[in-house]
Amino acid sequence: MNYRRAISVLLLSVLFVLCVALAASAQQLPPPHPTAAAQQTPARSVVPAIPSYPDSPGGLQKLFKEMLKLEKNGKTNALAPYVQSLILPNSDVWFRSTFGDAIGGSLAGDYERTQAELPVSFPDTLADLVAKHLPDPEAIRFTDSCNSHASETEYPILLLRANVQPLYDVRFEYGNRLTLIPYFAYVDGAFRYLGNFHVRTQNFPSKRVDVKRVRVGGNVIMARLIHRTMPVYPVDAKIRGVQGTVLLHALIGADGNVHDLQVMQGPCSLAQSAVKAVSQWRYKPTMLEGNPVQVDTTITVIFNLGSR
Repeated sequence: MNYRRAISVLLLSVLFVLCVALAASAQQLPPPHPTAAAQQTPARSVVPAIPSYPDSPGGLQKLFKEMLKLEKNGKTNALAPYVQSLILPNSDVWFRSTFGDAIGGSLAGDYERTQAELPVSFPDTLADLVAKHLPDPEAIRFTDSCNSHASETEYPILLLRANVQPLYDVRFEYGNRLTLIPYFAYVDGAFRYLGNFHVRTQNFPSKRVDVKRVRVGGNVIMARLIHRTMPVYPVDAKIRGVQGTVLLHALIGADGNVHDLQVMQGPCSLAQSAVKAVSQWRYKPTMLEGNPVQVDTTITVIFNLGSR
């Protein structure tokens, strides 16, 4: 009995010594190497920061030049964060606050497609510009709607603004040719690309809903014109050699008077004169089933220096 007890005590002592030795050895070992799976885990990607550009034509020009340079040198990865920064945050809120709920809501819906295509479409635009070997870009900042630099498609857009939110374009002039990249806005500390949108007739909700409305072509409604005031050719437009076509969206009341006019196309210097004249026009009332109706139409006014 005493013999068995002695053996048990001896075994326990040996086990204790082994445990102490193993613990001491473990303290001296170097830290374990990471597993293969841990070594293969990629680090969290960090979006490269781009420089900050001021809210000014010079700031937009500098941004655009940098993007063109990166595109020209084939630095696609370096260009990507620049393009990403052009996306407009909270686009629905911005468009509605700038153009009002009706028009802004429509433009915000259109912007969803622009935003989705931007990572591909904008580098393609830059590549096309580089291939044409154009001169340095010039940025124009629009605050007032009637700006002499506004093109015949830009002026109607500027008119639609419900507030004085400035808009920009980037342009390349070479000889008598002009390449435009509209529109940009400075939002939350950076330039954002809004896309090249246009005025559509559905952008103009009727202010008179008391009578039925019919759509009539411009040529047809001109045949019903009974009083026409000719527009005055603006002196400053003559001096600068400005000529062209002004396209107006018109709502003609059941009484034959022009009640609503909106500019769809045309430079400011000519469009204002056209609106002033056409607002005085009078038409024979248009009848439908024996009742006068409101007419939704377009009116074209042509300014030609050769005929003045």
